[in-house]
Order: sequence, then C-alpha cells, then structure tokens
Amino acid sequence: GVLVGVARVGLGSLAPQFNIDNGARTLTMALNQARVQAITRGHTVDAAVGSGGFSIFDVNNGNELLAEGELPAHITVSSGNAVFTPLGTLNTNLSTNVPLTFAVSNGSHTRNITVGLIGEAQVQ
Repeated sequence: GVLVGVARVGLGSLAPQFNIDNGARTLTMALNQARVQAITRGHTVDAAVGSGGFSIFDVNNGNELLAEGELPAHITVSSGNAVFTPLGTLNTNLSTNVPLTFAVSNGSHTRNITVGLIGEAQVQ
C-alpha cells in the first residue's frame, strides 16, 4: 500500500512533463506532415500554429484545409506560420535565412521545436 501511494505521488508530479512532451511531439509531427504534404502535392503548404493547436492549409488550392489538431490541455505555443515550398523547404525571408522556432510551454517547462531551412522539424 505504501509503495502504491509513493508511486501515485511520483507519477502525479510527472503529469505536466508528459503533457509538454506530448504537445511538443504532436506539433513536431504536424509540421513534418505539412512538409510531406507540400512535397507530395507539389504545392505551397502553410502550417498555422496558435496557442491551442494547429491547422494545415494547401495554399495553391484555395487554402484547402488538410489537417487540424489540438494540443493537450494547459499547453501554450508561440503563434506563427511555417510555410513549406513544393520542395519541402521552409519558405523564409531570404534576408534572415534562419530556422523557425516554436516554444511549447506549460508554464514551468518549455520545449523548443525548430523547423530548419530544409523543412525538417525537430524537438530541441
């Protein structure tokens, strides 16, 4: 009984960490999905990220909604757009030429997701 009580307390304190890890993985997979859609369709694809989730649009097809999703409760994300070219690369302002970063946070912990110039999204 004592061990179960200790385990419950220990796992309860890990729940926020699981939520932020789950949110970061969910957003990373969505960004990589947007890149794959851009390559597969041969179109520009926009992944719009907001505080509660994401939406993926085919820009060349009248902003057709391709996918959307929500992030776990109590998770916030820095808003922004990752626009992928038909080659799967990140469409950036050529004067800056830097990767795009999204911050996924639960208030006490933060995970950064970086979308590199070649379009690959990774959790940092």
